[in-house]
Amino acid sequence: MKRSSSETQLDQQLSELESNMKWRGERDLKNKILSTIDTKQPLRKGWLRMTAYAMTACLFLFGIFIGSAFVSPTMAKVASKIPYLSTIFHSETLHERLWEEFKKNDINVIGISGTRDIIVSIEGSEEDLRKVSGKIKSISRKVFSEKGYDATTVEVVLQVDKIPQPSEMEEKLDLAWEEAKEKLTAVDVTILSGGISLEPDSDHVSVEVSIPASESRKEEIKTIIQQTFEVHGTKDLDVKLQSVDVEKEKARSTAWNELFQTMIEGLMTKKEYQVTGFAYSFSPPPLQIIIKTSIKESDPDRIEKVGRIETDIHQFLQSDEVQKKINKEEYQLVIRSKEGNKIN
Repeated sequence: MKRSSSETQLDQQLSELESNMKWRGERDLKNKILSTIDTKQPLRKGWLRMTAYAMTACLFLFGIFIGSAFVSPTMAKVASKIPYLSTIFHSETLHERLWEEFKKNDINVIGISGTRDIIVSIEGSEEDLRKVSGKIKSISRKVFSEKGYDATTVEVVLQVDKIPQPSEMEEKLDLAWEEAKEKLTAVDVTILSGGISLEPDSDHVSVEVSIPASESRKEEIKTIIQQTFEVHGTKDLDVKLQSVDVEKEKARSTAWNELFQTMIEGLMTKKEYQVTGFAYSFSPPPLQIIIKTSIKESDPDRIEKVGRIETDIHQFLQSDEVQKKINKEEYQLVIRSKEGNKIN
């Protein structure tokens, strides 16, 4: 079958989108606990420093399905015939349920990370870990069963407060960025967010800065940043400015983050979906939602499995409630095979 021009263009853009995506893959999650859904920090290729100013973190506050009582998404789906992902959206998140149960059992937990491979962090010694680990695992498995999540595991670890030491290059870039911010602030430039990324085995540096849509001095801002970094030895530099309507973007981000959280939890915790990762990119438009799976291209049931994922996502996102939240914003759904190719 001949591919449409839009499909071809999308495939060509996928590699470029990698640096803008926020991946939620389980292997990365276990290796980078600081980059979990709870911390709202994006995973990036290479080294990254990100700072935020006027933009505030989105809190995932989900309503309870019926009053204040908890109802298993699986049971709720049977009882009401509501699409699966909608039941997730209207119930407590997995992390909320776990926190609730740990507190009820007087277990002091420091953090909960992950979606499919849950990591529960505690303070104390190795002896403390041995004493409480079994109970935490037992409670967690009970919650998984309650919610109908059959692809979820749990690991209990000691909290480790170890901050990676930056390299000499990273320290130079940090210093240049701090000086650039001071110079921009001195001329009344408002920085909404900014970040520096350095690709592995490369001297190429990217600086991305978000500024209010009302700011017109783009060339002046770029010049200040470029000159400051050059003074600190950075020659191969790419400065990207993004104009942001703060109120509009905050409302949009809040709405979509809630939906992303629901899709991540709903799809990655059940074996039937075979979902191993989740990514999204708002730029370039339209919004692109990319689902990474363990479905092999040679799988004889591939079409059926992919169709199930597509149907559940579209039913959720096309519901009247969700359409109102996102102002009917268009999106493109890409499902990838285990081999990394688009299969929908």
